[in-house]
Amino acid sequence: MKFMNGLKVAALATAAVLTLAVGAQARTLNMSGEWFQNRGQLVDIPINGGVVYCGFGGVGEPIGIGGCLGNKPGTNATGMAVGQVMFKAAGGGVPGAAAAANVNGGAPASFTVAPHVFAQNAGQQVVALPINLTVQQLATTMIFRAPGTSMSSGLSSMNWQAKFSANAHSNDPGQSARLAKSFRWCPGVGGPNCFPGPGAATGAVAGYNGMIEYKNANPNAFGGTMAMMSASGGYVSLALDKASFGMPTGLSLAMAHQQFGSPANTTIFRPQWMGLGYAATRTNAFPGAPIYNSFSINTPCAANVLPPSPAGCSHVQGQGPQIIFPTIPTPGGGTIMNFPLSIPGDSNINFGFPWTTGTVTAIHTGITAKGAASSETLSAMGYDNRTPAGNGRIVMVSGGVSHRMSSGKNFTAIDAVRMDFTSPVPAMSAPAIGAVVTLMLLAGGYMARRTFAGSQS
Repeated sequence: MKFMNGLKVAALATAAVLTLAVGAQARTLNMSGEWFQNRGQLVDIPINGGVVYCGFGGVGEPIGIGGCLGNKPGTNATGMAVGQVMFKAAGGGVPGAAAAANVNGGAPASFTVAPHVFAQNAGQQVVALPINLTVQQLATTMIFRAPGTSMSSGLSSMNWQAKFSANAHSNDPGQSARLAKSFRWCPGVGGPNCFPGPGAATGAVAGYNGMIEYKNANPNAFGGTMAMMSASGGYVSLALDKASFGMPTGLSLAMAHQQFGSPANTTIFRPQWMGLGYAATRTNAFPGAPIYNSFSINTPCAANVLPPSPAGCSHVQGQGPQIIFPTIPTPGGGTIMNFPLSIPGDSNINFGFPWTTGTVTAIHTGITAKGAASSETLSAMGYDNRTPAGNGRIVMVSGGVSHRMSSGKNFTAIDAVRMDFTSPVPAMSAPAIGAVVTLMLLAGGYMARRTFAGSQS
């Protein structure tokens, strides 16, 4: 019995030495995962099958498993019963193919991720939003890649690569302006002067009405920066009430197709603002769009049913002529002939924030396209279930807020990335091999000693 106990002790010692040796070395693990991009309560980019329910009242799939955020309540944003209704993309997020990841240290292990591990190019995707009163359908041709590698849009590339470590808020150059691991930030203010007020936040620049809050109770404050690059873009098809343009009521809804991103098939990649850095700022323009006096759809979707049913329902098939107002006299005695009605061009200013295993909350207040009050809170929490050596699952979240400069609309966004790490068969270093040999000799000597002692009894 003592002999067996001796072998157990030797085996445990061997395992401990191996664990320490592996944990202290730079090493390569296999990584796979999924990237979820949420742009407001109902829109996930990429579309990937369209929006579906995934829980009510905070009960749903854990974040990182199926893409459902931990809490996505909305107010007057969907035209349906308000509550903590949560949504996700039916087909998941941008997949992360199995690839090598460089890992260092342990408890927790830091790591980098190879370029373009997360990638998707699904071509055109079109989906109706039957529970949204304004957005008739969303169409995209977007291409996604992450992490990024190249320069674009005048932004520094240092934050594009995936670099994650403990105490990232103070160690990561991409977060140099960050004062603490937990913070509140408002557009134009930032820092400790930003705090919740009526609606969204007090202290924000007038009209912005947005706030980002990061909370991280974990002592290691694990996180980092990594940018999702995207090319091409899409269209949001808006069903508009003609009464809001001063036209007679009782008429059919008007239609406008507002472009976002870049034209289809454009291959210039630019970073999304979530995960890019601390208060990383990007602007993007939205061109004007003509307003048509009517539109037609195929088979209507069932009301308030998700996923949209039947499949492919309520897609826009065509629209009537552009609305042209009659001749309008001017104060000087002239006239404006055949005045076309269009949605004016606009631009977004976007503020993005880094990745964390803590809790991220994004808040905005504002108005809908039909002038109704609208507020929204998106909140999600990451976690780190890896071993000290770095094996296992980690989920990180990042948040952002946007303000549309001319129309004054505000938006919130949350990204989540899930990464699963597994070990290949480890190659032992010379010091580790020496330690194992020493322990084996000790175990052999212990066995001989016990055998000899036993022969004398």
